[in-house]
Amino acid sequence: MDQEFHRSLVRRKVCAPLSFSEVIGALITHLRFLVSAPCRVIEENALKSCPDLIVECIAVGNGRPSPALLIELGPGAATFGDPNSVKREVHRRIRHFQSRRLPHERIGSVESLVIVQRSAWPRTPSGHIRRADAERKFQRELDRAYAAIPSR
Repeated sequence: MDQEFHRSLVRRKVCAPLSFSEVIGALITHLRFLVSAPCRVIEENALKSCPDLIVECIAVGNGRPSPALLIELGPGAATFGDPNSVKREVHRRIRHFQSRRLPHERIGSVESLVIVQRSAWPRTPSGHIRRADAERKFQRELDRAYAAIPSR
């Protein structure tokens, strides 16, 4: 086998001992999956807990002490009027699930929820939200949200 990174390494039948680069390649693939998994779990829980309030959401926070949740409000959010009361309700609904997460994997306060305008998401050609681009696009709002979070 050459010294290049191959995703199929995990499924390869091992007849000879693995080289160091093959082991590292497999670990990198596994770590990439583990790093993105908490974000998807947070998003799925928020969408499941608040189907009337949230249309779409994405967890971001690369290089931050904890994630933030960018949310696009649904039609049910209009009954609350004030965006802050919507954020409090969303946080109340996801709080139990978040309390079971590790501290660096949880949405710890209402300030960690950022409301974005409808259809303002950067998307791939297939329609998926691009997480890194969303984080860059809403950098200013995220900076304000993280500044408002009380220190632990």
